[in-house]
This record gives sequence, C-alpha cells and structure tokens, in this order.
Amino acid sequence: MRERAKPLTSAESALARRVLLERAFQGELPWAEAIRDMRLSLGKTQADFGRLFGLSRRKVIDLEAGKANPELRTLSRIGKAFGLIVGFVPTPEMRYMRRGRFEIFRDKAGEFRFRLKATNGQVVLASEGYAARQAAEDAIESLRRAARDGDSYDRKETASGQYRFHLKAAGRIVGTSENYVTSAARDEGIAAVKKAAPDAETVDLTGD
Repeated sequence: MRERAKPLTSAESALARRVLLERAFQGELPWAEAIRDMRLSLGKTQADFGRLFGLSRRKVIDLEAGKANPELRTLSRIGKAFGLIVGFVPTPEMRYMRRGRFEIFRDKAGEFRFRLKATNGQVVLASEGYAARQAAEDAIESLRRAARDGDSYDRKETASGQYRFHLKAAGRIVGTSENYVTSAARDEGIAAVKKAAPDAETVDLTGD
C-alpha cells in the first residue's frame, strides 16, 4: 500500500519544527528519530522526502528505523535544511552530571538580575531587577528552596496562544520563563528548573 502523507498547514509545520529544535537543544534528538520528525514536519511521504535529498524511499525507511549506516554528508545535507549541523552531544548519563548555573548581572538600568541556565546551558528562568546584589542573592536562595515544589509553578497561557510559567516563593514571583509554543515544552522547562535550580552554582558576572 502506498504511504500517504498528512498535509500540514504552515502553522502546524512551523510548530513541528520548533518542537524539533527544542529537542535538539536539549540533546535529545537521536538521528533516526530526527529524520522521521523532519519528514513529518514537512508533511512528506518517505518517497517524497527521499526525492528532496536524493535518497531512495528504501533508504529513508532504513534511516528512520536506525538500520542504515548513513554517510556524514547525507545527514549534514538533511540537517542543514532545518538549521542543524551534525556533531557530538553528551550521553544522557553525562548530561545529568552537568550542573545548572545562576548568573547574576546588571541590566542597562544598573539593576541586579539573575538568570538560571539548565544543565544543557539554555536559559530557562529570568528574574526581575533588584536595587541591591544581596536582594538578588536572597531571591536565588528562595528559588532554590521552592524549585522542587510543583505548587510553586504558576502556569500561564499568553494572549497570543503561547505558554509560560512563573516560579513563586512565599507568594512572590522570583523567576519567569520564556514563551513556549506548546504546553508540553513549557512543562519540560519546569522539569529543567526543578532539576537544575536546587544545586546550581552561582556566578557573579557584574565585575563589581
């Protein structure tokens, strides 16, 4: 039976690509799954996807099943079309060994702020501005204590249909996430904060 592709709207295709990139940023995109998800994000059959990149349908099937031994230039050609390059990423075991990081810095108004970087180096939370460094440091300690408590996270949907969350300590917002395209991606962001914040190192970038 001939495979049928599911047509995607431009919005659905853009969303699928965003999810794909978010997984890549997390280091959680094995190449076999990547090939399949790239194809699905375009709404292409295996045959049509193969024609785009000079591959046979059988080659695409084997790639998606993880049975093929792909050449680097093949993976590079496909990845380039999605803004990705082929390279080494940490194993799951090594990713868990990396600590999160709070960075204290001054904004353009001279106030102290901090951001939390997850174990993959991506910023997952940012603070408001504080007049004194000590206030920012106190907020970080409050955030550490609240991070593991699921009730500390206030999940929001924006007027534009995107998703974000606030982290509260003692009833006060101490950190705000970026906007996410899906609620699932937002929940992954919350999981990243829970994992990184409690034992994250604190680095002062103010140079004061």
